[in-house]
Amino acid sequence: MNRIVVGLVPVEPAANKIRLSPYLSGLTWAKGTIATVKGVVNAEWKLTDANTVEIKYTAPQGVTVEFAKNPSLEGKTIILNGKKL
Repeated sequence: MNRIVVGLVPVEPAANKIRLSPYLSGLTWAKGTIATVKGVVNAEWKLTDANTVEIKYTAPQGVTVEFAKNPSLEGKTIILNGKKL
């Protein structure tokens, strides 16, 4: 679930870089975590209306999180940690 629905996928050794790309899959919210050698990465998203997805994440120092849009997010307004993309 963390890899697909929440969208947390390590893309570098030791999970120093995480891709965040949640698949909505007909759900209205999801949250999860992924462990790295530097600490835990937390992410959650919720569909706030039919066209807006609010995504929040936290990561320990030294872990980079990059957002990647996927087909389930097409046509949606994305709010990432309070900033509209």
